Amino acid sequence: MLGVHRHTLDFDIIQGRNTKTFILADESDYMETPINPVYAILVPGFTSVVSINYIPGQVTVVNSNLLQLSCDPSFTLFFDLPDGLYWITQQIDPADTLYVTKPYLRTSLLEQKYDRLLVRLELSDFSFRRDRDLKDTIIQLDILIQSAKAETRFCNDIKAIEKYRMADRLADKMLQRLKYK
Repeated sequence: MLGVHRHTLDFDIIQGRNTKTFILADESDYMETPINPVYAILVPGFTSVVSINYIPGQVTVVNSNLLQLSCDPSFTLFFDLPDGLYWITQQIDPADTLYVTKPYLRTSLLEQKYDRLLVRLELSDFSFRRDRDLKDTIIQLDILIQSAKAETRFCNDIKAIEKYRMADRLADKMLQRLKYK
């Protein structure tokens, strides 16, 4: 029957704390084995899309080699993936009609800075009062990171990137200040 799709495409993006990978989990409903299942990924700061084949119903661990960010794809050492807004499209043939696209704001490197600030925070009453600036910065960072991710979920890309950049500058500023204490 015309106009009836045999497949419902969907996937989830799992970040975790690893700066070198993220996971794409296929959550699609397939009525039959799909033809040419691919994730097409636009990495922040790049203009060309990288295509990665996937196995239906499985997870795909994305790293610098798969995204062609490494000089030698046979090299087993992975590099940190850049933070920023990724555009990920899941598609099967015919790719012009069977696809779904999602934005993904990667914040792993920023959250690593956030963690370094958290470990500097002392929990005794005296230290907690003394470290008021640090505590306030940590709260601001958490709000900015979470609201940037929320903006991404609502496809407010410009606001998401703006909040990400504000958080990144704030983290860098506080880490620099703590370096000289």
